[in-house]
Amino acid sequence: MIARMARWALWFEMLLYGALAVWMQSRGHDALRIFALAVAIASLLRFVITIGPFLTVLALRVRDGKPLPASFIMAIIGEYVAKSRSFTLWQPFESWLMPADPAPVAAGPAPILLVHGYLCNRGSWLGMQRLLQARLPNPVHTISLEPAFTRIDDYVPQLEAKVAALLAATGHSRVHLVCHSMGGLVARAWLVRSDGWRRTASLTTLGSPHHGTELARFGLGHNVRQMVHGNAWLSALQKEEKSGPRRVPVMSVHTENDNLVYPPESADLPWAANIRIEGVGHVQLQSSVKAAELVAANIGKAALQ
Repeated sequence: MIARMARWALWFEMLLYGALAVWMQSRGHDALRIFALAVAIASLLRFVITIGPFLTVLALRVRDGKPLPASFIMAIIGEYVAKSRSFTLWQPFESWLMPADPAPVAAGPAPILLVHGYLCNRGSWLGMQRLLQARLPNPVHTISLEPAFTRIDDYVPQLEAKVAALLAATGHSRVHLVCHSMGGLVARAWLVRSDGWRRTASLTTLGSPHHGTELARFGLGHNVRQMVHGNAWLSALQKEEKSGPRRVPVMSVHTENDNLVYPPESADLPWAANIRIEGVGHVQLQSSVKAAELVAANIGKAALQ
């Protein structure tokens, strides 16, 4: 669904560029100038989409008296590249660009399952998949959660089915979960509601709004409302967790420059190893070398226990 929606948006954008090209050509402009203008408009559009949340976070930091991180500009540049690449190429065309999951095998280390966030699909993990494959011998698997705007609770059975099938096919008893943004909340709900902690070797979350985010007020869908800072759903989840999930090695990796999760400490979990990095934006966490090294370290540590 996400890939189809993203392709429709791209085709509509291309249609507008085509109309602009016809109009400019009728007024005597050459093809090179038309092409340059179309590239400039596309680049500017993606920059505006990227900078908007950063400016919102900047305003919230001023309101709260929080200093601006020194790596703020670096994060904007990195997020612009990461978001443009993910939403223009990787996710719309994930069936062509994203390699198929490896065939399950009984031998070898426990599998890794990548769980994406809000308004994304498995294609968003293309960068992280490559980084983890270069650092770990574990097979890396993915999942696409559907539909886009449903409740987070509705994703839990999908995660359960994927984990159950993966473990049944490989003969392993546990899986390593690596989750971005909303995916971390899906995993936490699965841990307690499907007895998932018994089948989890480790959990690593990247930029997950564990206590919600103020920017969720601007999103669409039931799942976004469940990510509003301090909402009742998150409070209920925390009460459900109690002691069960704490038996799982958990690491929460997040960024001081997060342009979608604010305040940054919303990504902290009291029973996790909380690690904050800088110079990286929210979407960029999925292709960050720093984040990949931390994920690999958490998985490697869990494998020794």
